[in-house]
Amino acid sequence: MKLVTEDKVVLSSVGCVIDKSTGITFPIHSDDTIDWDGGTHIHDIENEEWFDALSTEDLDVIEEVLGNPTDNLLEQTQTDYLEMKAEMAFGI
Repeated sequence: MKLVTEDKVVLSSVGCVIDKSTGITFPIHSDDTIDWDGGTHIHDIENEEWFDALSTEDLDVIEEVLGNPTDNLLEQTQTDYLEMKAEMAFGI
C-alpha cells in the first residue's frame, strides 16, 4: 500500500488516491499529479467497472474505509429481518 500521507492511500488499480478519513477519492493524472479539486466521495461512485477493477489490496483499503457491508447483515437479528420483511410486504 503506497501512502501519500498517513490518511491518503494510492489505489493504483483504479488510478486514484483515497482519503481514508473522509472517503473521498481523487484521480491521478497521467503525469502522476493528483487532482485535489476533482474529488468524489466513494459513496457517489456509480461506475461498477471502477469497483470491478479494484485489486484485492485496493479492495481491502476500500473495505477499511466503508466497512464490510456483509458485517451489517450478520449483526441483524431474526426479529429485525422479519420486521423488515413485514414492512416491505405492507409498503411501510
